[in-house]
Amino acid sequence: MWFVKGMLKVIAVGIIGMIALACVGIGIGAWDKHKAEQVAEERNPTALAAGFRDYKDMDQAAKNGFSDSNAWHEAELKKYEEKRKIEHAEFLATHPTERMKISKTTWNSGGSSVVLNVTIKNENDYGVKDIGIGCVFKGNSGTQLDEKRHVIFETIPANTEKVLREVNLGFTNSQASRYNCWIVSARRL
Repeated sequence: MWFVKGMLKVIAVGIIGMIALACVGIGIGAWDKHKAEQVAEERNPTALAAGFRDYKDMDQAAKNGFSDSNAWHEAELKKYEEKRKIEHAEFLATHPTERMKISKTTWNSGGSSVVLNVTIKNENDYGVKDIGIGCVFKGNSGTQLDEKRHVIFETIPANTEKVLREVNLGFTNSQASRYNCWIVSARRL
């Protein structure tokens, strides 16, 4: 029994200690926040008058050798634009369909089977293969009757256009009178 009472005292002291540490931590955090607000209140008017967003922006500019806010913001904008340009180039390198388009299609329906002649333009700086196309077929009323997807196992060199003849999409609704096709996928050569 005395052992259990002793353990309960140890546990109670431990809990009280943890609560005290938490209170100290909260107090320090509140003090830090108060101090940061005080620094901002003191330094922001000077930074704003100099054309910076706030004192942190002014300090960052100074670290990078800028005292003029316009020159600093132009440098930041240029850095941002360069980063976006690199990201865009990386995106295009991994998404070939972004620079591909169907420039012309003709179709005929032999029975209910649809056969396309399709001209695909590859505006990428690299060749592509295994081009996936999707087509929607509509009736005279504009109601969508069918949607087809098909992979054409051909290659198209960089910056060229290629006519792919007699691409058979299979059967579709016999009332289809209009269609629209687009490139769904492609793989880089």
